[in-house]
Amino acid sequence: MTLIISLCQNQLESIQLDSFDCIELRTDFLPITKQVPSPYILRCNLQESPALILQLASCNPKYVDVPSTMPKELFNTIRKSYPQVKIIASFHDFEKTPENLEEIFWHLRTFDCDVIKIVSHAESSLDGLRMLSFLQNHSSIFPLPALCMGQI
Repeated sequence: MTLIISLCQNQLESIQLDSFDCIELRTDFLPITKQVPSPYILRCNLQESPALILQLASCNPKYVDVPSTMPKELFNTIRKSYPQVKIIASFHDFEKTPENLEEIFWHLRTFDCDVIKIVSHAESSLDGLRMLSFLQNHSSIFPLPALCMGQI
């Protein structure tokens, strides 16, 4: 199991970063002003533009997280322009855990990516169990972090 912490850029100094295998840095602005230990994932808000995601890829992170709402051409452009950067195709549902996780998974497999990430909001512990079961059944098919957020 890999231990990943997700941080905003302004939180870098307050965390003991060497305790984690990977750092997900959520950034809404460039340039990245702090030295980030490798490996790291760069991610911006879901509403950001393809141009900003390309700028994130140009920072040469180990991974760049690209929302599945972005055009498929963006995934291809990142792959061609920054072949050393691994691409995460991510799906987020901030309101619920969708019933169609299987369909979402196979849709994300159509993107040119190295990892699929599915994140949802759990309305109950049953949503969390459903996500864990889904993860157990699909993580051997393709690299897949899948998790629920929210309070139960």
